[in-house]
Order: sequence, then structure tokens, then C-alpha cells
Amino acid sequence: MKRYLGRRLIGIVLAGMLIVENCITTQAAEFPESETEIQSETFEETQDMQSTEYADDVSDNEVQTEEPELEEVSTEQSEEWLAIQPEEQAAVQLEAPTDLHITGRTENSITLQWVTVKESSDYKVYRSLEENTGYELLAEIHTDSNKGAYTDSTCGADKQYYYKVAAELKLDDGTLIQSPDSNIVRCDIYIKSITLDKTKIELEKGKQAQLSAAIEPEAVENVVSVTWTSDNEKVATVENGLVTAISTGKTQITASAGGLKASCEVSVGVTVTDIQLSKEYIELFPEDDSEKITITTLPAEAANEDITWQIDGDQIVDCELENNVLTVTSKGILGETTIILQSGNIVAKLAVNVVLDKDDIDSAIIPVNKVQIQAELSDDDDVNGIVNLKMGDNTASSTNLSVKILPQNATNQNIIWTSSDNSIVSVTDQGVLTAVSIGEATVTALADNGVSDSIDVIVLAADREFKLIDTSVTLYSNATGVKGSNTYQVRMDRSDIDCNYRSSDVQIARVDSKGTVTALNPGTATITAYDPISGCYGTMTVIVKKLIESVNVPVDTMEVVKGSTVQLFFDVLPRDVSKDVLTTLSFETDKKAPITIDKNWTKNRTSGSVKFTADKVGETRLSIKSKYLDAGGYTKTITEKIIQIKIVAPNSKSLAASIRLSGETAIKSGAQTVLKPIVKDTDGVELDSTKLSIGYISSDENIATVDQDGTVTAIKGGRVTITAYVMDGSNKKATFTINVRQRPEKISFEREIYGIAKEQGKTARVTIKPVFSPANTDAGYKGVVWKIADVRNADGISVSDEFSNYFIINNSGVVTAQKNAVEGMQAIVTCTSNAYGEKEGNVSGSAVVKIQPKQVSSIKFNQTNMQVVGLTEHELAFSTTYAKGFTSAQYSAYSSDTAVAEIISAENGIVKIIAHKYGTVTITLCADNMVTVTGKVTIYPFERGNIQAQSANYVLQQPKYNGADKAKLQFVDAKTRKNVVASDLFTYQSSNPDIVYVDANGIAYVNPQANDKITSRNNTVTITATLKDDPDKRKATTKVTVCQTEQIERLEVSYFNKENRKWETLTNSGKTFIYVPKQKIILKITAYGADNIEIFKPSVSFASSDNSVATMAYSNIQNLREDVGNENVNVNVNVYVDVSVKKYGKFSVGISAKDQKGTKRSIAFNVCAGEPILTSDGLGTINCNAESVEVGGKDRIASDKVFTILPSDGTEIIKVSAKSTEIKVVRNRKTETVKASFTVQEVGNNQYRLMIDTSKLRDEKNGMYAINGTYPVTLNVTRSPISEEETDGEEFVTKTIQTSFKIVNQLPKIGNASVSINSYIKGDAAQIPINTTEKIENVTIAAGTNAEKLYELYSSNGKWYIKIKDDQFANWKNISRSERLQVKLKGYANPVSMLVNVSTKEVKPVVKQLTVPTVQLKHGGTVYTTLTDGKGNVWTDYTIVNKEPDKAVFNVDLQGEKTQITFPDPDMKIKGQGAAYTQKVLVKKADWRAPVEVSISVKAYNGTSVPVVKFANSTVYINRRIGEAYAETAVNNSMNNVELQQGAWKILDTCTYKVTENKKTTVHLCSEAFQTTYKDGKLQIALKENAQIPKGTYRLVMTGLWDEKNDEGLKQPLKTAQLSVVIKDVDPVINVKLSGKIDLVKRSSSAIQGTVTVNNVNESISKVQLANTGSNQHFTDDFYCVSKDNTFKIYARSKAVLYNKAVKGGIEVTLSDGTVLPVKEISFTPTQSNPKINNIDTQIIYKSAETQTSDYNLNKSIEKGAHISRIIAESVPSGMKLQDSNGHLFVTLSDKTLKAGKYQIKVNIYFKGAAPVTGNQLGRQTTKTITVEVRE
Repeated sequence: MKRYLGRRLIGIVLAGMLIVENCITTQAAEFPESETEIQSETFEETQDMQSTEYADDVSDNEVQTEEPELEEVSTEQSEEWLAIQPEEQAAVQLEAPTDLHITGRTENSITLQWVTVKESSDYKVYRSLEENTGYELLAEIHTDSNKGAYTDSTCGADKQYYYKVAAELKLDDGTLIQSPDSNIVRCDIYIKSITLDKTKIELEKGKQAQLSAAIEPEAVENVVSVTWTSDNEKVATVENGLVTAISTGKTQITASAGGLKASCEVSVGVTVTDIQLSKEYIELFPEDDSEKITITTLPAEAANEDITWQIDGDQIVDCELENNVLTVTSKGILGETTIILQSGNIVAKLAVNVVLDKDDIDSAIIPVNKVQIQAELSDDDDVNGIVNLKMGDNTASSTNLSVKILPQNATNQNIIWTSSDNSIVSVTDQGVLTAVSIGEATVTALADNGVSDSIDVIVLAADREFKLIDTSVTLYSNATGVKGSNTYQVRMDRSDIDCNYRSSDVQIARVDSKGTVTALNPGTATITAYDPISGCYGTMTVIVKKLIESVNVPVDTMEVVKGSTVQLFFDVLPRDVSKDVLTTLSFETDKKAPITIDKNWTKNRTSGSVKFTADKVGETRLSIKSKYLDAGGYTKTITEKIIQIKIVAPNSKSLAASIRLSGETAIKSGAQTVLKPIVKDTDGVELDSTKLSIGYISSDENIATVDQDGTVTAIKGGRVTITAYVMDGSNKKATFTINVRQRPEKISFEREIYGIAKEQGKTARVTIKPVFSPANTDAGYKGVVWKIADVRNADGISVSDEFSNYFIINNSGVVTAQKNAVEGMQAIVTCTSNAYGEKEGNVSGSAVVKIQPKQVSSIKFNQTNMQVVGLTEHELAFSTTYAKGFTSAQYSAYSSDTAVAEIISAENGIVKIIAHKYGTVTITLCADNMVTVTGKVTIYPFERGNIQAQSANYVLQQPKYNGADKAKLQFVDAKTRKNVVASDLFTYQSSNPDIVYVDANGIAYVNPQANDKITSRNNTVTITATLKDDPDKRKATTKVTVCQTEQIERLEVSYFNKENRKWETLTNSGKTFIYVPKQKIILKITAYGADNIEIFKPSVSFASSDNSVATMAYSNIQNLREDVGNENVNVNVNVYVDVSVKKYGKFSVGISAKDQKGTKRSIAFNVCAGEPILTSDGLGTINCNAESVEVGGKDRIASDKVFTILPSDGTEIIKVSAKSTEIKVVRNRKTETVKASFTVQEVGNNQYRLMIDTSKLRDEKNGMYAINGTYPVTLNVTRSPISEEETDGEEFVTKTIQTSFKIVNQLPKIGNASVSINSYIKGDAAQIPINTTEKIENVTIAAGTNAEKLYELYSSNGKWYIKIKDDQFANWKNISRSERLQVKLKGYANPVSMLVNVSTKEVKPVVKQLTVPTVQLKHGGTVYTTLTDGKGNVWTDYTIVNKEPDKAVFNVDLQGEKTQITFPDPDMKIKGQGAAYTQKVLVKKADWRAPVEVSISVKAYNGTSVPVVKFANSTVYINRRIGEAYAETAVNNSMNNVELQQGAWKILDTCTYKVTENKKTTVHLCSEAFQTTYKDGKLQIALKENAQIPKGTYRLVMTGLWDEKNDEGLKQPLKTAQLSVVIKDVDPVINVKLSGKIDLVKRSSSAIQGTVTVNNVNESISKVQLANTGSNQHFTDDFYCVSKDNTFKIYARSKAVLYNKAVKGGIEVTLSDGTVLPVKEISFTPTQSNPKINNIDTQIIYKSAETQTSDYNLNKSIEKGAHISRIIAESVPSGMKLQDSNGHLFVTLSDKTLKAGKYQIKVNIYFKGAAPVTGNQLGRQTTKTITVEVRE
């Protein structure tokens, strides 16, 4: 017998024995009555069992389990054992159980497990406290499993136990056999956890600290020993938890017990005594600006250097502290705050100011002197200095450029990379070149101050040209059932190129990435295959048509008379087949057919007819087939119609003699009518028309079509003629004219909302006029049915009563707002056409009539006839005259033709439109749904006025010389010739496309086949460019001339480097040379034609831009060979030129090819003197009284300002020093001369400071001081060389500058001051007005007076205060005396003395009662009032007593921040309800000299009345659409000393609602759906869970409880109050109002202000932020937002490239409960002002001065908020050098021979943030003239 045991087996009845085992938490057991014997083994291994209950249906053999994880075990002794005889059993020895081990340990239990023996099921468990003795029987276990288990629940956690197990076997004779004992297992004392009382300790060296270890459970704490260890005993040791600090460092102290550990970190070191910050004040921009502050703790070896920080003030920044560097980041909020940093008890403060603009424009500037492009030239770049790229070559189509900037420490090292032709080569901001198309371009690297370098880039062709095999294919969009008929695979002549594909119109045909074209709709599309590697492309035309799917004829069989000619009519389906699709029809007959078909058959759009002649008697089949040619060139048949024709002999058939049609002569569009034919024979007998072959045809199938059964279908309004033919050979026909009357297809209104302004209690009217579409709607079908479809209240909830109570409408569309209609109500008006029957559906429109105040008197457009340019966004300005009392309005606008222009927005005086096509449109503007105005807008492709070609003639090479030559034709406005018209706005026409043709992008090419056709007569072609869709139909012409001889394409210029004896190629930026008298520069000119082939003996011209600096002449060949070596001369290929330098200065070499193309080069040269420039006049002033600093082991005093030295062009300053000079001093009242040495301190960015030994300036012991005066000094400037010729073998070059400095011996002066202290208040302080611009370090009281005992000085936020010391307060009431103070100023060695007149005056503080409270005597008699200082500040922490307590009616006491007023007698007889009682009280604070008398008043009521409550909001809203489940309102109590009972309020049964389910309606009380809670003055109304209440308005009548008990001991109810609760299911509506503007050139001081409101929500707005939208994914990259609650400001980011055109973006609103609402789209248009620039003062440069540089700081001349980006001179006088940087323009006299006089320089000033304009990325400039006066 076998059984199964579950892991949680509840019970089993087996063989008269019930076994319950392995039950861990069984509480009870009950057994069937039939079970009478329960054995003890049943409950073994069952813990905490109380009872077990069995179900009645459990049989003896069933087992109930919860988790049937079963194992099969034997329930009886094995068969082998039973086979042993009893005498043999007695001799059996049992084996010992094995593998006894512990599987679980808790505080009160130990679980054992062992491996059982085969012969036994009974085991004994023994336990002892010692391993080898004292074991006692613990339990006897019965188990049939191969593993035994037992849990000891009688153990304790504080003891160590030993266990062993033995098996037992009972023989048949009753003898018990016990096995040897199992192995012994030990269970240690139970420890749950160990913890230390400290996890971190900071100690000074030699100090100690005690650690304590806590062990759980507590019972074992005294029996377990704890082991203490230190990870580093050199830092700290530990003994029994006592930690001793040994040396500086950190270590871990660990306590161990029972295998568990706990640690404490110990830091040993020196205590921090000071915290120093790298800055104590910083300014940040709001847009994610950050700054790092370095924190230094002193002394350096301090161990407890952990720094904590907290923000003391507004949370406007985020902080991150890492490795003693604090990073402070702004959060978009303006303001000031303080960051407190702390280590131990030491504190440091960092002041932070988040500002819109940081004024750094006058910071030190080091301009860039030289930019040098460095290119990694490939092996193919055979010409030095030129980069060659190859189209289609992955390794050669791109390369990286870098720059070298000198000096290396230039302030602004930003580089702008530009390409002269982005269609040939593009360049990234990082200088990465990429080939775009074949050609040549110049790449320039431009520094901020205009210094640049350029390099030529040639893009060569790659061998990746291809051709498309097919230039045109025809596909059929509805021929999907035939292979290849609606798809086509693009084919080309090579297979090694992976092209990109695109379709010109994806609505007609689309193409996938593999070139598979799919036809979609009829039309024509161009498919382009483009090779992205080489730029090669090919195009083909795809014509998409629709096939005929079926052919319909009137009859399937025909009988005609021999000799007659019959016209067979038919029509085709679908009706929208392509116009020429009928040409695919063919008419076929049997061979030798008795008829002849006329090939010239008649074709309409979807119908036609064919004639045939009956030649002889017989029968045949006429087959009408629709065939087409598929993309593979195969003819396919798509459909076929067969007609059986029988030819009979004459006179055997009666022919028709006449036919006429009858039917409706007028039908509605979209309707059908059937024409009835009446046919008679020659005898006048009417024939059966149903048996005749009659064909029909329509004169205009766009108006109506006719089927071959005579069914006419009206398409649109108009007149159409239907012709019916009798197809029996008689050729009789009849016509019938039908007038199709157009029905409306759409009804709309000129605006969506019509506003009505009405007075309360009166009526008002508005007329609504429908607009019918299409425009030719028949007047007879403009009849409509008007209806008021809905009336809604101001909350958008439908009213429950009759609509006519509020609005009515008559048959003319006049809506009358009735007297009951109130402001905010609206009517939904529908207008339904009566031109349609019930089964035809209907056409209707709707509008809203809304009652609102009239806020606008009139509106008008600033221009009624506006002209704009471009298919982009435009702004139409309008002005509004508001009605009295109003300053704002809502606007809407409408376009008369949305295909021309659509409305974007109408707000803030601007209507924004988006133009889609050129033409004229009428814009209607409506203000507040009432007042309208119209304006006409004409959209042009380009500014009005004539246009002309930028060049009258473009020159191209013949294909045989240059097959890739092309010219970009450009056209400009004829007035300024600066505004370029975009190429894609034109269509181009060539007068001779066989010679020159122009593509759609305005690029002219020579026809590759034109080589042999070009002559002197036809080599000039006229190109006409016409503006597409231009309302003025403007056009312009230019000419293209094809050269007949080979032309120079590129000029290369090299100079001879005498050092390395090699020619070096020059870029356009040229080279810088040091001036040497009689200097000669030798140039080599090489000309290249097409494909980079040298042209022999080229004809070129050359000239110098300034002959006063350098002249040019052809080189003497003989002298040339001597100068450069014969091997470096090739006169057959190159032209050689000598450049003779006369003086230093700048000039350029211009070289032009003397052919038709006239290719030019201009190369800049700079010949400089190499002198560094001192930008200031002198080196500043050294004050003998200044504070000295230690430099180089000596005390030195520094000058008051730094000076800047600009290095020579292309050089870097290495070192600046100063020579010693003599100064005059007074020593012992005698004047003498001493030699003073200097130190020049470098402060960075080419700025320096002069320092002198303090001992040379002052010596107080010897009475020595320096004499005031100006002293000369010589600066030595060591710089890098300009060229190797300059060094003479030295590494650096040293130049000198003669200048001066000043010495003064004085202290700043500080005037006297007066202060007054209020001696009534202890601790009152007065601010000391210290009049100085210097920074104050400390203020002390002068020694030698008793003032130090009387006063205390202290500083707060940079200001100094004086007060009477607390211990002198009682003695000094009135003071009037003068005190001398010593003011220590930063930078000065000695303090400055000042007098302060101090006076005192007793002024009592003002104490007033804020409000007079009321008290209910019967209900507590207690009320509270507040005391203030009369300015809104509340007094706290005071004492208050009645002045005359014996006469007091009420008692007073301070409770928190309020005074408690208590009437002790609730039954006091009062003078009347609300009678006022006033008492004098005494108020005193601890620091007041005496109490202040105040009058306290209170109004008393006897308390018999019931409080009246009113709700702050009479109506509340719950919007379930957004998950709102409750609303709340404040409760105003008429008795302010009566507390309302907290908790639920009762909803009375006056409110009900209905619920309909399964067509059954039940009525419910509102209390079933709502629940209320009153708490802290607010009542919350919540929807109960699963409440199925419909939306609507519910008026809840409620009452609460007040006071704890009434006189009878019962809680009293309030008077009932009514609250309306509106349940909504609507989306939240976000409303955004914008004002202000963003000025691109004043970004930090201009902003868009916005206010957000959200309808249909209860929560307030907690956050507003910007968000990207689908139309603008870069909105948050360009703008940032500063918000507070529901208001915000939008600023433009300083680095965003923006334009003054409309911008769209989004606003994301977060509610106070964290709900984020969908993004609301907004739009605005940044503006760009023209900053005002004040007159710039004339500056003088003296030729004899130490420096010849003037600094024009234009930042001081422009209006606030604007910043200068560039200053570029239009022309520079010879002899002057200009550099600009950060708004400064440095003008340097570079030629001292320049005549004295005034020189005017015209400069273009560009502003940061300005919108780029065509041809100038810097934006629109402002031109000013500066004057430089040169004097001797």
C-alpha cells in the first residue's frame, strides 16, 4: 500500500489511523464521527495546532491538500523486512541515522534534519547543554520519509545546545531495538543583529571616544563577547570599544559577534578653522548657467573637512558638491539668494544673483592676430596648399581642417567656417569638408574680430555617372490584377550604385528605397534616382492612368437591315477614368464578318459611339476590348464586351420613323431621372422601346452622365443635352435638354461664434447668414430650416428647461436672446438645407450665438490693401478701439480662399497668415465675435519692382574643354541690386537650348552635343527668367556666352621661400613678412584649365592694391635664375613677378586672366614692423599707502590697474619685464634719489600689473616716503618671431616700449556721519553711513576712549551698524556724543579715521489691534485677536496683562501669535447684541524698556442664535474627464469664535438624480453619490467610489454641527446651506494670453509675457514650461521660460539663430496635483530693433606718444540691452591698422609718417542675436562714422 504526502497536508484517514504532519500553522482539527482512534503520531511535527475540520464529503481514502507538491513514500515496512522470521528479526542491528544538521534557527526555535534508516520509522531526539554528557530525551518522532525533521520550540537564544538522534524498531514480540546515536550537532547562541551607537566619529589627535555595541536579542547580550578591531592602528586603536586617535587619517573600527559585524568610520585630524571660497559673489544667467566655486579648508591637514551646503533664501539655484568644488546652476528664476557652506562650526557664505544680463563687455580683451588653416592634404593633392576632394570616393570626398590661432591666449577663439559655394563643398562648424558637387570653392576660417584665412578646395568628378534605361513609362492605378500594370522597377545602365529615390508627387506615384514605383492616382510624376556619393542623378517620367474596368451597351444582341449604317453607343466604368483612356478601346469582329466598322469612332470622356455598315445578311460578333501597353512593353486586355449582331434583308424588319424623349426637364444635382423614349414606325405605330436598341449620349459629362438605359445622373449645376439614337439602321435620334440645379454641398458661416451684447432683463438680436458651397448653388435651393439645437450656461452645461426661454430664431436666421438669457449663455444654432429628401441625408451647418459684453467699438487694419512677399508667414497689423471699461478682446480671422492663404492666429494687434500660393485673398477680422473688418492681401514671389540679372553675361567653356562647366544665374532687384531672388521662383527659357540649356535651379549648362555647332554667330544665348505665378508677371533676361577657345579656370600663386629654397603655394589670406629695406618678394603664377591641366604661357595681368606699400613688375629672367636657381624656373608654363616692398603695411596682389572668363585671384600680404602695442597711456598709479603683498620673498605694492599689450601680427608674447628706474623720496626731511626695481605680474590674457618694492616707497622707522609724481619706465616684451629671418639664430625676439607710471602718497577720505539709536528698545542698531567707493574690510572704535565699553559694532550684508551694548542699556537713555571710528579699506595698509555723532531717543513701539473680534458668550466665551505695529507686521513673544484687572470684563493672555480674550461669565448680562467692550492692557517684550499701553476691544453676543454659514463659492465643479473626484470651498462662519464641528456634513433629501440601465430608470438621492468632509474651514464634496451619477448641476442642501454641546448636552445643527455642484465630463481648456515682444538684439532685456488660465479644472497651476511641438522640434533649444504660478516670461537663448518671423512652439502646464496637461500651441514673432548708437567721441593719437593706439569702446555708445558682435570698417586709411573685439575697436597708427589731421572711418556695426539676412550671416548692420585725429 502507498500514499502521497503534500507539503501542507492537512489530514489523511488511512487504515483506521489519521495522520497530520508537516502542518506549520494549524490552529484546529476536527474529525468525522466515524474516526474513533487518533494516535499520538498524528500530531508530530505539527506546530501550534488547535483544531482541524474535515469536510463531510472527504472519504477515508482521500487527502485534501492546498499545494500538491507530492512525493511518493512507503506507508508500511518493506516486503523484505516482513519476510524475515521473528527469531531472525531479533538478531538484526539497526544502523545509526546520518547527516544530522541544523536547517533553521530563530530566537526561540531550532530545526533539525537527518537521513533516516531503511528499517525504521521511529526516532528519538536528544538534547544537552554539553557535548559529551547530560543528554535528555527531547521528542519521539515517527516518519516514513527518507529524511527526518524536528523543530525544538523550547530552546532559548542565550544558550548553546547539542543534539543527537537514534532510530528505534519494535519487533513482533514487542522487543525494542535502538540504533547507535547519530552524529552530534552543535547550535550556537542566537544573534539576530549587532549595531553601534555611532557610525562616524571625528577626533583630534590624542583624543578618545567610546563606542557601544548593541546585540539583539537582548537576552544574549551578556553571554556573547564582542571583538573590536581597527583597520589601521596607525590612525586609531580600539580596546573594549574605546577609540584612541593616534595620527591624522581615516580608519574603520569594527565590532564582531556571532559572525555578524558593525563598523564606524573614524577620522583623525586637525579641526577646520576657516573656509575659503574662490569667489564670494557670483552672477548667473537664468538659462542653465553655472559656475564652479573651489572650496579650501584651513589648515590643509584638517581631517574633518567634509563640507555641507544649504540655500538660505529663495531656491533659485541647484547645487552639486564634489571633491570640494561647488557647482551652482541656475533654475530659470530671477533673484538673489545665499548659499551657506559649513564644516563643523565654521561657516562661509556665497552670494548668488540670477540676472538677465551680466555686464562683461569691458573685460580685458586680447584680439586674434592671425588665423592659419591647417589641412591634412592627401596624396592626390599634388598642388601645395589646395585641397582636392573627389565625388563618390569614400576616402577622398571629405577631410578635416583645423586652425592655428595666434596669440594662443586670444580672448575669443571662436571660428566661423564658411564656404563660398555650399553647392560644391560644405563645411561644418568643426571644419569638416564634404564634397557636394563638382567644381571649385574657397573655404574661409573667420575669427570674431575679422581676422581670417582661406584655402581653395577643388571637387573632382568621380566615375559614378549612370543613365536610366527608361525615360518614361505609363502605369494604371486600378490594374492591380495584372502583373506589372500598376508597378514598375526603375532600371539603370549599371548595377554597382545604390541610389536614393524620390517622387515629385507621392499622391500620384510613390517609389520605395529599392526603386519600385507604385501607381496611386491619375496624373504625372517625376521619379529621380540620386547617387548620394557622387551627386549624379537621373530622372524619368511616370504617367498614371485609370483603366476601363467594364463597357456597357444598351443591348447584348442587335438586328439591323442590310445596307444600313448603325451607330452603336456605349459608356465605360469607372467614371473617373483617364481622359484619353477611350483610346485604348478596340473594335473587333469575326473573320469575314458581314459588317464594316468605321475606324473614326466618337470619343467622349467616359462614353462614345462607333459606326458600322451592314454589308450583307448574316450574323457576327462585335467585340469591344480595352487594351493597354504595360511597363514591360506587352499589350494586355483588361476587359471585353461582346454584342451579337444579326443582319436581315430589307423589308423584313420595320425601322423606326421617329423618336422623342420625355422626362423631367429640371433635376437636382446628385439626383437621377430616367428618360422615356417614344419610338414610332412609318405607320405611326408606337414600337416597344424595350425591344429596341437605343443608345444615349451626354453633351457634357461634367454636368450629367447618361447610362445606356436612359438613366441620367446629375453631377453639378448647369444645362446638358441628352441625345438618344435608335440603333436599327434608321439613324433616328432625339434630343432632350435638362437643367441641373445645383444643391448646396456644404453650409458654413462667416464666423463660428456670433456675439450679442444685451442688457439684463432685455432682449437683443443678431442675424446669421449662411454661406453655401459650391458658389453656384441654385437660389431656389438656398432655403434652410433654422433650429436652436442646444442652449448652454456659462459653464457649458445644457440647460434643463425649454430653449425658447432663452433664445428663439425665425426663418430669416434672426436670433433673439430673450430676457432670461444672461451673460455667458450660448445657443447652438443649426441651419439645414431643405433641398434634400429624407433618404438623401442632409447638408447642414452650425454656429454659436453667445451673450457677452461689447468690449470693442471698432477695429481696422493698418492697411486695407496689403502686399507681402513669399510663401511664408506674414503679419497684418490692426488696431482696436475698445468700449468704455475694456482693454482687451478676443479675435478671430477668416480667409476668403484658404488655398491662397490660411489664418494662423489673430491676437496682440497682429493677424498672422501663412501663404500657400501667390495671388490675392480677402481677410476678415472679427473682434469679440461682433465687430468685423476686411482687408485685401496680395502675395508676391518677390518684392515689388523690376528685376534684372546680376550679370549681363555669363561665360562658359565648350564641353570639349570643360564638360562640367556651369554658371549659376542670379537675378536681383533693379533698385539696389543687392536682394537676390531665389532661383526656384523662376521658370527659365533658353533662346537656343541646343547650345545652352538651364535647369530648374537656374544653373546654365552647355549642351554636351554642341561642340561642333558653336560658331561666332550663335555662341551667345539669351536666357529669359519668368517669376512663377507672379501677379505682376515679371521677367528678366541675361546672356550666356560659350567661349570658342580654352579658358583659364584656376590661378595658382606661389612665393619663393629663400630659407628652404622652395616655391610655397599661397592662399587668398596670403602671408605676413617682417619689413626689411629694399625687400623683394618673388611670385610664380601658374594657370590651369579644365581637369586641372596646366595652360602654357598664360596671358594674365597683375596689380598691387597700394603702390605706396609695394609695387609689382615682371621678373627679369636672368636675375630670376640667379635668385631662385635655374632648376626652379620654367618660363614656358609660369609667369614670374617681382613685388618690391617700400614700407610696412597691408596690400593685396590682384591677378586676372586675360581671356573671356577673366578668372581672378586676390592675395593679401601684411608687411609689419613687429612692434608690440601697449593699449593704455601709462601703467597706472602706485599708492604708497596701499597694502603690500609678498612676491618673490619681498613685500611689494602693485599699481591700481592692469595694462594690456597686444602682440605683433601672428606672434605670441612670451614674457614682459621692466627695467629699473630712479624715483625721488624724502628721507629725514631731505630729498634724495633711489633706484627702484620692478616686478611685472602677469594676470592672464596678455594683461599685466606693475609692482615695486615696498621699501622703496615707505619706511616709517626712518621717516622715508616716496614723492608724488610721474616716472618713466621701459618695458621689455619678449615675443615669438614672425619669421625665421627675424631671429638671427635666437629662439625669441625682444622689443621695448617706453611708458610711465605715477606715484601718490595718500589715503581715501571719508566724511563725518550722524546716527540715532532708539533707546527704548534694547539692541536697536543704527546703520553707519560710510561714504566711500572702496571695499570696507573692518570698522573699529578708536582706542583710548571709553566708547568701546558703551557701543558694539557689527556688519550685516556689507553694511555696518552701531548699537548700545546690552549691559549698558539700563544706564544710557539719552546720549549725544561724537565717536572716532577706524575704517580699514581693502588694499590700504592703514585705516581711515572718521567721526560719528551718536544720539539716542526713546520712541515707544506702535502696538495696534488688527481687527475687533466678536464673541458668543454661550459658546465658550473665548475669541482671539492680533496685535501689529501698524505696518502689517505681527507682534509675537510678548506679555500682556489687563491694566486694571479689578475692573476687567474679560481676561487677556498670549496664545501662540495671538491674544486670547476670555469672558469668564457666560451668563453675563450684555448691553445689547454686538455691544463693544474696551479695556486698557499693557504689552511688553523682553527688550523693551517699559510696557506699552494698548486698548483692546471686542463685540459680545449672548450666543443664543445659530451661526449662519456661507460658502465662498456658491458653485463648485468636478470634472471627471481629468480624474477629479472632489471639489472644495471655504466656509464663512458668521460667528468667528464658534468652531464648527469637524467631519461629515449631512446632505438633505431634497436633491435627486436619475440613472437609466437596460431601459429602466431609477431615482437616487444625491447623498448616494456625494460625501462631504469639513476640516479647517473648508468643506470638501467628493464623489463616492463607483457613483454612476450623470453630468449636470446638483443643488445640495446641507447642514453641519457646531459647538460641542448645547445646553441639553446635544450637538446642535447649523442652519441649512445650499451649494451647487456641477459634474462635468469635458477636456480642460488652456487659455494663453501673450503680450510684449522679444527683441533679437536685446535678448536679455526683452521678453514675451504670458498668463495661463485653465478652464474645467479645480487645481491651481503650479508650473508653466516650454515644450516642443510637431511643427517645431527646436523651440526649447531656441527659447527658455521663467515662470511663477500661472505667469511666465519667454526669453530667446543667447546663442540661438533666430529670424524676425513667426515662431510656433508649445506651453506645457502642470497643475498643483502633478497632472501635466497636453501641450498648448502658441506663436509669436520676434522683432529686431535698430539699437540707437550715440555719437562716438573723436580720439587723438599723438605720433610722439609712447603708444599710438586708441580704444573706441562702442559698448558705451549703444543703448542698454544691445551687444556688439562685430565692427567692420568699410575702408581703412593707409597707415592705420584696425582690430575689433567684443565691442571695442582698436585703431593703431601703423605708419608714423602719416600726416597730422582728422581721418574719418566708416564702420558697419553688427549686433549679437541679429537675424541673418541674405548674403550676410551677421545680420543687418548699422553704419557709423568715427573720427581719428592724428597729432604730432
